[in-house]
Amino acid sequence: EEEFDQGELVLRIKFRAELDEVAKAVFARPDAGGARVSQDQKVRIGWYFVPADLDPLKELAFYTNSVFAKLFEQVDLSDELNKIREGIEDAKGGLMQEPHVAQTREKLEDASKDLGLVSGDDALDFEVLDMSDRRVLQSLQLVARGSRSDERLPLRSHGRGVLRALLIAAVLQHARMREGNLILAVEEPEQNLEPINQRLLARSLLLSPKSDAAQTIVTTHSPAIAAALPLENVELVREFDANPRIKPLRDAAPAEHKFFERYGQRAVIDGLYASTVLLVEGPADVGALRALWAKAFPGDGLDERRIEPERQQVRIGEV
Repeated sequence: EEEFDQGELVLRIKFRAELDEVAKAVFARPDAGGARVSQDQKVRIGWYFVPADLDPLKELAFYTNSVFAKLFEQVDLSDELNKIREGIEDAKGGLMQEPHVAQTREKLEDASKDLGLVSGDDALDFEVLDMSDRRVLQSLQLVARGSRSDERLPLRSHGRGVLRALLIAAVLQHARMREGNLILAVEEPEQNLEPINQRLLARSLLLSPKSDAAQTIVTTHSPAIAAALPLENVELVREFDANPRIKPLRDAAPAEHKFFERYGQRAVIDGLYASTVLLVEGPADVGALRALWAKAFPGDGLDERRIEPERQQVRIGEV
């Protein structure tokens, strides 16, 4: 490729996936022969991929190889975890004094003595055993207090959109700790988020200079996410005759860019996701169009045809 001849380092990765299967990353250069990109190579490259179906609850807990576990893997927490074990041991006094527990333990102890299995006082007791560092950590869970509540709730009580946002924040934090290159790819970050939070996620996490990402790649169906992106960085992906086609907006004519920059609000951005944009004069005409269409094509609405009706945004003298 021309870039390599000019000395610029470019790495191309291609993803292949079938429905309900995990995407497989391969090196895209023809001479690579479709070789898979290993996990070690992804870490070395700085590649982080957050797929839409990644389980945030698992990734934000201390499970093996989870993002959350990786945030703390470089620190020796043995002393602190031992204190947790000691705290559990010290706190068991109340449990042993609970009438039902005390009576049950005493009867089991008497039966064991009659069988000659144990002897002495407090022959049967409870102790904290087999709590490895990993198990102690897995017993700890993040709790979060919402912006409109004083109560802290475990993550499982929060919406999936909140969990996805926290997961992306954790991924970025881990990447910063590694102090290496970061190429962040996020699939459909808008999931389970209302439009205002989609825009906040895009501006404050994905596209913020604080992310320290050398490159951020986002696939989205959300006009709110697309509206937060610079127009020259947006590429439309559509299928024509079962073949995907990509149209970079940076290749649009200068006049088109001026139009989008001037009228780049929700109505115009929605039009990017439609197969056809039908301009009408005003809001009453939009309503009339929908009513007339429903009468002419019952059961086959504008959305089914991927037609986006929009009010005309320019005055007649500017056309």
